[in-house]
Amino acid sequence: MEEKKDRIPLDAKLLSLALIELNISRRNVSIYPENHPSIKASIEKAFRHLQELFEIRDEITLAIAKDTLIIDEYALDRKNPVYNEFAMSLYNMGIASLTFVTGVTEEEIIKFHRLITTDYDTLKEKGGLEKMLSRPGINHIKIGLIDYSAFHFVKGKKDLSKEKTNIWEDYVYGLMEGKLLTGADAEGFRAIPPAALSEMINSTFSGSEDNETYDKVITTYLHETSEKTRLKKGALGNVMNFIEGLNPSLKKQFLSGTFRHLTADPAETAKLAGGISSENLMLILKEVNERDEVIPETLKNLLEKFSKIKMKAVTMDTKCLNSGESVVDDIQLSPEAIKLFEHESKSRDYVSDSYKEELRKITDAEFDSVVDKSISAIQSECNEENLDRFISELVLEFLEEDLYTEDELNQIPEKLLEYINFFQQTGQFDKLTVIFDRMTAFASINRYETISGEILDYMNSEEFIGDLMASYRFWGRKSRAEVIEFSRRLKEKLAEPLLDTVSAEDNTFLRHFYLDLLAGFGDYIIPLARERLNDKRWFVRRNMLVLLREVNKSSVLKDIKPYCTDRDIRLAAEAIKTYLHFNSPDVYKFIRLHLQSGRIEARDQIIKLIAAYRVKRLVPDLLKLFIKKDALGGDFHLKIPIVKALGEIGDTRALKYLLDICRSKSFLYRNSLEELKLAIFKSLNKYPLSDIRPFVTIGLKSKNDQVVSICSILLEKMENSERPKKA
Repeated sequence: MEEKKDRIPLDAKLLSLALIELNISRRNVSIYPENHPSIKASIEKAFRHLQELFEIRDEITLAIAKDTLIIDEYALDRKNPVYNEFAMSLYNMGIASLTFVTGVTEEEIIKFHRLITTDYDTLKEKGGLEKMLSRPGINHIKIGLIDYSAFHFVKGKKDLSKEKTNIWEDYVYGLMEGKLLTGADAEGFRAIPPAALSEMINSTFSGSEDNETYDKVITTYLHETSEKTRLKKGALGNVMNFIEGLNPSLKKQFLSGTFRHLTADPAETAKLAGGISSENLMLILKEVNERDEVIPETLKNLLEKFSKIKMKAVTMDTKCLNSGESVVDDIQLSPEAIKLFEHESKSRDYVSDSYKEELRKITDAEFDSVVDKSISAIQSECNEENLDRFISELVLEFLEEDLYTEDELNQIPEKLLEYINFFQQTGQFDKLTVIFDRMTAFASINRYETISGEILDYMNSEEFIGDLMASYRFWGRKSRAEVIEFSRRLKEKLAEPLLDTVSAEDNTFLRHFYLDLLAGFGDYIIPLARERLNDKRWFVRRNMLVLLREVNKSSVLKDIKPYCTDRDIRLAAEAIKTYLHFNSPDVYKFIRLHLQSGRIEARDQIIKLIAAYRVKRLVPDLLKLFIKKDALGGDFHLKIPIVKALGEIGDTRALKYLLDICRSKSFLYRNSLEELKLAIFKSLNKYPLSDIRPFVTIGLKSKNDQVVSICSILLEKMENSERPKKA
């Protein structure tokens, strides 16, 4: 009978490409105005990949468990930031499942993205996401919303309709505690990956709950309906995967619960055992052995069934190969040798006790860890990502060695474009560099002109650059060196988009990453950054000042100089930082200008710069500010930034003035003075120990516990430094 189309496994790479493009297009729809080229390009790609998936299935359904995407009961790679972001974007809108149906259009995808990127409260005012999706125009995208009404709330418990965080954990908690008003959606529950379910239950339960609590989970996993009448085919494998991830106390309880649900019926046992691994059977036996229990009858049935299956495989490997003759490990045995193995009593006569002892030593040796490591290494080498890398390298090597026929050469551009998109979407920027460099080398000597021309044109296209920018956001900081190296090759195409992105980026880490990329363009970026210094937005000018400094060319000082005296201290501080970076003697006059300006915010910002760069030359200027008093003598709190800066520099010229403060008293401003004293004691760590003994003596008598603690530690350091070292 022909397998149903909706049961055919999905192609992992196609699914990955589709999800990546769906997330990129979602972001583009949320950022750019309607009809923007970036939206059009990303939507077309997402649509194309969905069409490829529809050739396999009529519907593509994803389940969402917080930051995890699930399909066919399998969780997609949790370490993939693209999957994580797409899952969270859906989860935050209360979406539990998302289905794309054959016939979906590009316009429908755009409309859906606009809805899920709309503010949640705004959407709620319009009737909610489900109502908006039911309107004409989105007929081939379906969602399943998290059903908050299915939860029973008791006094003192949180309202899930108000707090959507950790909804799957709450679902599990409700099921196990019997707080659900309606029957649990068993299929939805079984869609939670076993490892994820283990993690949730580990964090929620102690192992002391009653048996009924554990039975609810086991029933949901093992049975096809809420009544305990029909066992789900192959369910025991999922249960054991789930149990394996539990802590010891919970593992014991759930294993006992599993035994209670097994049946003595051989047919039902066979159905239940479908797909279970030998590792999981060993886990069952290990747990039974550790608890010193008698193996349940149901488990005996299961083991018997499993052993019969395995014996068939063993027999096939060791007997009846090639015209009925027996072989062991591919070595054909004579009839006489076979008889030795058939009659155990005779074999004993041919094997001495000493030889049997040697055999025992060999069989007792543990090779499992070696085998496991070897298998793990092979699996790692053979994963899809490494295979793609290897094959792409072969394609380039075959080109280099002229090993392709003319017909094969015609297919190379399509193959390379496929690899380029895959590497870009999965953050393998070093492979992009290899392809780009090889194509550039071919083009420089007029070799493979058609192939190199097509590939280089694509890698310089607006479409590729747009996708690359989206990929940088996800993968860039994880592969910083590779990204910077590859980006240098496309600096003419990337400079303006990166500058635009920096201007709009709120995330500090990403902004600094993009600035690092731009700085890697060297002299090329200087005129572009200089031009944007005329932007009216202060943060754009600040970013350009940072960029010009990071280029690390002292020639930029003339462009930055006007900003050293800017009244906006945010700009002035960045400009002065650049002068400090290049150790320009002109910096001191700019710093003194702000220190003497009387503007507290400007003064404190500049003092922080002096501390960061430990400018000893400006210690006298700091001390002058420190000993200065206002008319009422109550400006102690304003001196704290100066104390911190002096402490970072560690110049002993400051100790005399600091000690005077520690000895002083004030009745009017006692609290402010005590705060200043505490700041002084905290700053002593970077001064020479031999010069701070008077402070320690005073501090040990203080009524402030923090001060006493600080000075006790300093005293211990002094005593240790004064002890003679052992020879």
